[in-house]
Amino acid sequence: MDVYDVNPSAIQTTPDDSVAVGRCHGGGHSYVNQGKTISRDGTISGTIPRSAGQYHGYNTCLGEFGGTVDADGTVYGSSYTGVSRETTWFANRNGTMLWDKRLTTTSSCWGSQKIVRLDPIEQEVHGEYIFGLAELDDYGSCNDERFLVKINKLTGDTTSWSLGPGWIDYFGVYADGVVVFQDDSAKLRYFSFDGHLQATHTLPYKNPKYSAYPSAHNMAGRVIFRVAQWQDRPADCGYNNPTGKLLAYAPSGKLFEQDNGCVSVTSVAINHLDIIAATTVGTESNSTVGRLVKFSSSGEVMQNTVLPKTSAGYTYDYSTGLYVFADTNGNFLRTSWFSYSPSQRDGAVYSLTGPTSNVELARFSSDALPVLFPRPMRSNIGMIGMTSGVLYVAATYHDNSGEREGLFSIPFAELGMDYPRGALLGVGPVAATKQYAALGDSYSSGEGVEPFYIATDTAGPPENRCHRSTKAYPRLLDLNRAIGLSLTAFRACSGATTQNVLNGGQWNEPSQVSSLTTETDVVTISIGGNDIGFESFARNCLKLGCAVGSGPYLEASLKINDISMDGLEHKLLMTYAEIRERAPHADVYVLGYPYVVPNDEGRFGQGDTPGRCSFSWNGIPAGSISPESREGATSILSQLNSKIQETVDRFGPKFHFVSPHQSFVTHELCDLATGSDYFNPPQLPEAYSLHPNSLGQAAYAGAVKDALVE
Repeated sequence: MDVYDVNPSAIQTTPDDSVAVGRCHGGGHSYVNQGKTISRDGTISGTIPRSAGQYHGYNTCLGEFGGTVDADGTVYGSSYTGVSRETTWFANRNGTMLWDKRLTTTSSCWGSQKIVRLDPIEQEVHGEYIFGLAELDDYGSCNDERFLVKINKLTGDTTSWSLGPGWIDYFGVYADGVVVFQDDSAKLRYFSFDGHLQATHTLPYKNPKYSAYPSAHNMAGRVIFRVAQWQDRPADCGYNNPTGKLLAYAPSGKLFEQDNGCVSVTSVAINHLDIIAATTVGTESNSTVGRLVKFSSSGEVMQNTVLPKTSAGYTYDYSTGLYVFADTNGNFLRTSWFSYSPSQRDGAVYSLTGPTSNVELARFSSDALPVLFPRPMRSNIGMIGMTSGVLYVAATYHDNSGEREGLFSIPFAELGMDYPRGALLGVGPVAATKQYAALGDSYSSGEGVEPFYIATDTAGPPENRCHRSTKAYPRLLDLNRAIGLSLTAFRACSGATTQNVLNGGQWNEPSQVSSLTTETDVVTISIGGNDIGFESFARNCLKLGCAVGSGPYLEASLKINDISMDGLEHKLLMTYAEIRERAPHADVYVLGYPYVVPNDEGRFGQGDTPGRCSFSWNGIPAGSISPESREGATSILSQLNSKIQETVDRFGPKFHFVSPHQSFVTHELCDLATGSDYFNPPQLPEAYSLHPNSLGQAAYAGAVKDALVE
């Protein structure tokens, strides 16, 4: 679909793949373009006339001064006359005006209440209402008062609440309400859909050294800020670079702060799971390096990709723009400028002089190929429209006869609607409703299952080997939107003991329980194995043997059953009590440890040889498990799980013991019945050995999911 002679200032799509465009004005006072709704085949299904409605609005706005599009294609926008400065709000469906009104409210700015007219700034759809941000319409010293507005979609009837004086720099609708940010006070405020203030947070960056830009939010109400420091920046920042930080807030408070060093954070996108930041770094040679950094929802770096300067004859220019976007299907897209010469695409040569600017769109993944415009274009690369399978771009199209402006569509099979607007319209994954924290040791961090979050697999400084895997069960639960969990804290760390959960000290990280709040809804934890020295016990099983009554067996059993203040039971009691104290409303799911080898001697063996099991790594013997060691190993795991379950049962109905046994049965190492092991065999790095592999982490996720729905 190509529609020429359209030059929109905003593009918004609908779930049925139609698109609405709006234009508030051209240069000076040349108010030229009306709003239009366009079907997927390019047919203009409706035009909002410049003299629309009883108030004769002179120009229709969508996006630039407020406006949005509902799932059924109804356009909610504003109409403005440059002559009498009258502004109205309207609803229009396929060119038919449903209602248009001047919105009024009462203000006490003058010491007594007065009816005043509101001008729209921004609007979003949620359910039966439109929620908007408005300002007073030029009333002298009181014209900086702002209002939160709730409009009935059917009638246009309005309720409004004063937000006080001061410019509102950000407005967004999420699953539970509305969020606004006011720069001059550095206050982030959350309101319910009935206008009640739910939370206020003051950013630490208000002084002139810093500029804080709210950039994106998701359906859980998380807001991501770009923070730039230009004054007093470090001398080693070099050529024209500020320091770039990311700040993340939720209704419950600050989630994380991420210092990205001497970079400009140019754009941020967030979905229900992850965050993408686009950054640029200028160099002395006036060359700009572009980079995309992917963060987990808890702020850990998952991927860090330097973008190419040249590729296949294209030269990329990140200094003029690098943007990222999120859709409802979990994709992230980037747009960036590039040039090429001669200007040739798809076998056609265009009679243009000099290099031609173009735009590249690419998914952010290691194997994704860029999606290029099918012809040379110039575009506002910060403004695109997304819907199922189609990307819409407003651009200037070059051909042999000159230039034409238009709206162009690009097939993009995996694309969904823009996020979170599409989610507000009911498109895409179910919005997460429960804040989830994952604590524990290597069985919860995903040790041995690469790739790991970059910040947890680094020599530093500071060094960190927590090895939080992108395929660990907390991450898999977070990905399953039907469960409704939002992973706000992933703090499990390989090698963790109860001491690390309570007091930190592991890889310079704070205590794991410090990530819990009164807003936490769900906690998972596996802990206790390292307190009894399970890693050394397992190594002895392979090298020396761990039969019942052996030295390794007796040492581990003694630690499990020690009832002193230094024993496992006391350590678990202290850990669970602290979790309950910090997250009093949370359901806590304590995971047991699966049998690494079968607890049924009838299934134990290797190949066609019952009762024997040996391992090698790259041709080198790596140990073996005898029938006697199998019995000792499974006995220790049974004792450990029984002690954990007994302790969990003392904490009442909010604490749940999750046995993974049924999820792993017939998939243990040395199981005659299995064709797919759920554990890593003995290998290098040694820390990976005898840990659940990716299949095992999926089995863990399944066990927790079953427990969640019981």
